[in-house]
Amino acid sequence: IYDFVVVKLDVDNSTVEEAIVDQLLSKPSLSALVDELYWEHHVTRSPMQYKGWGVHVGRETKQTLASSYSLFLKLRQLGIRAHSWI
Repeated sequence: IYDFVVVKLDVDNSTVEEAIVDQLLSKPSLSALVDELYWEHHVTRSPMQYKGWGVHVGRETKQTLASSYSLFLKLRQLGIRAHSWI
């Protein structure tokens, strides 16, 4: 029997979310369990901040849009179909 595991990561706490993603990236035994990941990755200077999204979003992270793309690429290279949304 084959399990298909989908993870939705959106706890609105960048520190916690990034720690979970770091675990996926650093532990092959863990990343092998996840088939698909949906993650609302908060970044500094998000384009949405200028469209009415509060300035608090991304406040506790140093991640940028470019570093976010890099993280999603790494997840995909591990075989996880990783998706972001705003």
